[in-house]
Amino acid sequence: MALWLSRIARSAIAPLERNIKPDEFISFNGGGLHGAFEIPNYRRAPFWKYFWAQHFVTRQHVFNVHHTGYIVLCVFFWWTGAFSTAPMERREKYYMHSPKFRLQSAYANPGTRPAAKIAQEQAKVRYFYRGHDHAFTLNELKDYYFKLRENWLIQHYPGIQYPFVHRQMIPEKTAEPLKVPISDPLLPGHGH
Repeated sequence: MALWLSRIARSAIAPLERNIKPDEFISFNGGGLHGAFEIPNYRRAPFWKYFWAQHFVTRQHVFNVHHTGYIVLCVFFWWTGAFSTAPMERREKYYMHSPKFRLQSAYANPGTRPAAKIAQEQAKVRYFYRGHDHAFTLNELKDYYFKLRENWLIQHYPGIQYPFVHRQMIPEKTAEPLKVPISDPLLPGHGH
């Protein structure tokens, strides 16, 4: 029986006589592709009716796995502010003291050590948001100047190596064996 039905179906379908152009199944009217990348609307019903049926008729409420559920999920995240930027108090308390902040500061300031920029940003927060009269205490100011100097040296002298900011004055060749006395060596007969 199945073989007979498949033969009838095959004979009823005419083979293609030519190539079909995209214009025949995709309409380019209206400025975009219509019919190619859209969600198929087999029922020819408006979207709000589909949305209503999905949530309240079939009772697959709110966070279902259909595209209506994703729309509700996006509205939920917008309404709760789940992905909003944290308030300044929380940013200052946690984010600005985290390794993530150091990494992002380093990424935003390539070729520098981000400590000076971090100090600057933290001072801005204290000065502008918390209303302190001075952005830096005296110790913080000295520390900030040191960090600025450190950055300047790093950027201008290629011989400077991290994490120490002074030029490494090691000669190309050293004596063999290399002797590095911590104090002056004791001469024979002068020890205790």
